[in-house]
Amino acid sequence: MQIDFLRTFVAAARAGSFGATGLVVHASASTVTDRLQRLEERLGVRLFERDRGGCRLTVAGNRLLPVAERIVDAWDGARADAQLAERFTDRIVIGGQTALWPGLMQHWLVEARAAHPALAFEVTAGASARLGRDLVAGLMDLAVTYAPLLEPGIAARKLVDDQLILVTGGEPSRWREDYVQVEWGGVIGRQMMAMIDLPPGNGLVLDLGAQAAHWLAEQAMAGFMPARLVRERIASGELRRVEEVEPFDYPIFACWRRSAQHPAAEELIGSLGRFLR
Repeated sequence: MQIDFLRTFVAAARAGSFGATGLVVHASASTVTDRLQRLEERLGVRLFERDRGGCRLTVAGNRLLPVAERIVDAWDGARADAQLAERFTDRIVIGGQTALWPGLMQHWLVEARAAHPALAFEVTAGASARLGRDLVAGLMDLAVTYAPLLEPGIAARKLVDDQLILVTGGEPSRWREDYVQVEWGGVIGRQMMAMIDLPPGNGLVLDLGAQAAHWLAEQAMAGFMPARLVRERIASGELRRVEEVEPFDYPIFACWRRSAQHPAAEELIGSLGRFLR
């Protein structure tokens, strides 16, 4: 039986829809359907009930899920261990929200590797939604994001407080005329709309992470940015804070799977928290 069949089954069970499963296993919807049908044929049981709302496990599917999870995890671990150079005794996969890497996590990574010379690191950047999918699917050991990943079986710990502050590359008094929406997630976006009379914007939404700060400065526009990411730009005068608008709490979290916490995760989470503070 191909491991991809079981990996797709686990991803579909967690995602609740074949469309979302394709994003996790990087396959088309037709490929997902084909893999799951072939798995059902080999086992001789129906694993999912399908309807317009998505898919849900049958009794047989629920029985298979924990076994399939263990098989997939064991295979991934064995394959990764077999590929390690001799000087490494273990490996860890860490994902960070794109905005957190420049000037923050990339510097921490240097220290973390020096402190753990026998640990091989695989790191990736992405949107919090993608990191959450990979974490749930067992493709990642630790994810660092600006919001806790609200997924079943995922634990989260606040590393450090941060805030979204309104900054501008132009005149602070003109921020309403210059305002553009910088995307930081639906929850915080709704909170902003509920608490501030935000202007409709200029027909532009920036989902660029830390790069949005450069655009705001270059184009003399205004938008919300995490304070830690724009501290130096404010100090240099490249950006100016709009003091009349109150900031929004936007802490940084470490997230991991409760059922499979990496042995080095606790120490790495602690070191990252100390580094960010």
